[in-house]
Amino acid sequence: MNACEYCQEIRSPSESRFGQIYGGIIESRIVLRTKSFIVMPTLGQIFKGSVLILPVAHIETLAALSAEQVAELEVLLAQVQAQSSALGHPVFLEHGSTQEAAGSCGIYHAHLHVVPLPTSVRPQDLLPSTGTGFATLPDALSALAGTRHYLLAGDHTGVYVVDTALLGEAPGSQFFRRRLVSKFGVHRSWDWRCANAPEDDLLTTVEGFRVGQATQPA
Repeated sequence: MNACEYCQEIRSPSESRFGQIYGGIIESRIVLRTKSFIVMPTLGQIFKGSVLILPVAHIETLAALSAEQVAELEVLLAQVQAQSSALGHPVFLEHGSTQEAAGSCGIYHAHLHVVPLPTSVRPQDLLPSTGTGFATLPDALSALAGTRHYLLAGDHTGVYVVDTALLGEAPGSQFFRRRLVSKFGVHRSWDWRCANAPEDDLLTTVEGFRVGQATQPA
């Protein structure tokens, strides 16, 4: 998957977009690893502490994960949410799209945003319509199996999904980033590609996660 930015960064951070920006400062932004997933801060931090959880293998959407991978993701997500809660109210978001559907930000490698918001917001309020509610992330992803383009938003209270085929108009690229900037009146770009210089919030997030892991009891 030579065209995938995430695959390139996982394989060779120094040759990636991240490496071009942060070379000589830090070698990698990966802060957690499990068997199937990595966690790393988002380029273009809207809120400090924002991270991505993504599979190491090139899988287009979280709905395409195996049941075993979803179970692993659920455990990892709980860990990330617990650490992020020190910075705000964590929500998790996915604009899931296959390359065939061509509905996402141009990187068709599944990635779940975990964002610590400054105030509590109902996940369904971040969606373009109410959507369908589920108690857990595995329940939601099971229902989405085979869906090519969808929006997913959740927190500790539940998960809501919208199949974009049911919308009158498909959501634009970086839908959730646009939504967060608008809803909270943030004076930062919604477009992560505008992040072309080192960000203090990203470096702080890397350090915070690594210190948090180092201080956990064995």
